[in-house]
Amino acid sequence: MPQSPLLFTPGPLTTRLETRPAMLNDWGSREPTFIDMTAELRRRLLDVAGGRGSHVAVPLQGSRTFIVEAAIGTLVGPADVLLVLVNGAYGERMVEIAKRLGRKVEALRWPEREPVEPATVDRALAKSPDITHVWLVHCETTSGILNPLAAVAAVVAQRRRAFIVDAMSSFGALPLDLRKTSITAVLASSNKCLEGVPGIAFALIEQDALEQVALIENSRYREGSIVSLAVQRARLEAGRPVLLMDCDVLYDQRMIARLLQAAPENALLLDQAIEPGDEPVKICLRGDMIVDFAKRPEHAHDRHGESVGFFRFSAGMAATLAERAIAYVETGRAGAEYEAVTRDLILEHPNRFGPENISDLPWTEIDFEADVARARQEILPRLQEVVHA
Repeated sequence: MPQSPLLFTPGPLTTRLETRPAMLNDWGSREPTFIDMTAELRRRLLDVAGGRGSHVAVPLQGSRTFIVEAAIGTLVGPADVLLVLVNGAYGERMVEIAKRLGRKVEALRWPEREPVEPATVDRALAKSPDITHVWLVHCETTSGILNPLAAVAAVVAQRRRAFIVDAMSSFGALPLDLRKTSITAVLASSNKCLEGVPGIAFALIEQDALEQVALIENSRYREGSIVSLAVQRARLEAGRPVLLMDCDVLYDQRMIARLLQAAPENALLLDQAIEPGDEPVKICLRGDMIVDFAKRPEHAHDRHGESVGFFRFSAGMAATLAERAIAYVETGRAGAEYEAVTRDLILEHPNRFGPENISDLPWTEIDFEADVARARQEILPRLQEVVHA
């Protein structure tokens, strides 16, 4: 196999000849060989940074942007405050992504040719106790400048804040020892200094930080969405506001910001453009009050729009939601859709619910083949326009 021309871009980099033949193999995701290979990959990524025993390697199928968005959305909660240390385009990009995810974000800026100053970071953290997370781009690709990772990490650790490092253009090339440097999460991708093929990004995350994100498995998922809601009882009764989101929706990230900032105590996202028929779940309004919530409404209303399937519940209402979902399951109504429980609460407490209009933002639910076609032809191009705007 002939050697291709060398690439001198920040990434992707030239792939070694030994790597390319490995891509000719097809692997089944459930094959023991593939599972073992994935486990080895995760161990070896930890070894690059001395993270065994303290961190967990989380690979993600996608580009660097995928892991950046996932890290912000997972590690930085809606009530947290993220401070991004900016001295180039990628720092600015982190600020924008955090905003679009609806996270509270602040920026501390330096000129592109100047490194981040740890003393300035220390003063900012001392002045703003509400900051919970700090984000640093280790090597800012805009200029190639190397920021003082160890010194900034020491400041952040002393101030007891979480520290997330974008190490896309440094991981695997520059020294990094998680046994000596306090870092909550390190983000990188396969196609930079590791010289792998594009398509895999990864995060090395402290075990304690990752354990705050729980995966709850519902072995009875075939019985219906009410059961999936009921098994979340501990989370719903945790005494905090809850976001409930359908997982089959392709959406503009600005919807999350709208949902978080909506005025009603309990909010539902509403699109005024609605397709005819019984498939869409309808939010029915009389004036500004929701009077019904169903595919086939029973109550008179002035107008209606389609529910996106995204909700924000107050802590008290979330606990009531759990209680009702469990009651449905225990009384033999497990086959009902979860919207039935939500409808019950809306009808009982109409003054505590309200819609948030997102009719100007692109989205689609993906249930049928026609939805996939619409997503490709209409929604994705609009989302790409937003990203590149």
